[in-house]
Amino acid sequence: MSHWLQKVLELLQAETQDLRTLALIAGGDPQIFYKGVRPQDLELHGQNVDEMEFSSDGEDLVEALLNGSVINIGDDENIFVDLEVLIFVIKKAKRQEERLALLLKLILDNRTLGLRIVSLYGDDKAKYANVVLAELRRAFEGAERQASFFGAHHGVPIADEHLVQIIQRPFSRGMPGNRSALLYYMTLHLSKHKKINEYLRSKLNKSESIFIDPNRKQMEEFLDNPPKLTWDQLLSKAF
Repeated sequence: MSHWLQKVLELLQAETQDLRTLALIAGGDPQIFYKGVRPQDLELHGQNVDEMEFSSDGEDLVEALLNGSVINIGDDENIFVDLEVLIFVIKKAKRQEERLALLLKLILDNRTLGLRIVSLYGDDKAKYANVVLAELRRAFEGAERQASFFGAHHGVPIADEHLVQIIQRPFSRGMPGNRSALLYYMTLHLSKHKKINEYLRSKLNKSESIFIDPNRKQMEEFLDNPPKLTWDQLLSKAF
């Protein structure tokens, strides 16, 4: 069982049995907190579960996987997670630079869902992040229109390095500390992608910023040995 789902089961052993209270204790949104748990695994008698969502089974799960509302994040086992839960986890990251790096990681792991992911994410609480989101949305909408013109079901792929450039562009006009933080989180979360790795390495090698220097060796290590951070691990940390 996924580590974050194990955390949910541990919470159910707490003194209170109110599902809404348990979700809040874990720092989650009660409406979507239990999307990774089957209703039959819970004692729902006497619970107020209005507007609370749980996992799907059978044909419902197949349909959810096909339309992209549920994603299989497992490597050696099936771990089905609602896309909204993953976006909720991304939004819990403290810095806008990491939120954007994680958002791009989610897009690259699910390349046909770019527009859906950005649309579901909605607005961010930070200025530069919102500029990035608007540019990403325009890029994916353009790709969808181009695909529609040629009769395809999904947008044409957007090059990895172009997606990174879209994210970096607004920050290039911002504070040096923001730019260095963005580069750090992209090397942490995106180094496994060959083209992005090459792009980030080039940016790092050319940079003489004093804001880069404290984390330069760590970023070089990320690029040489890309961290294997899975969504399962990120979910476990968030909950």
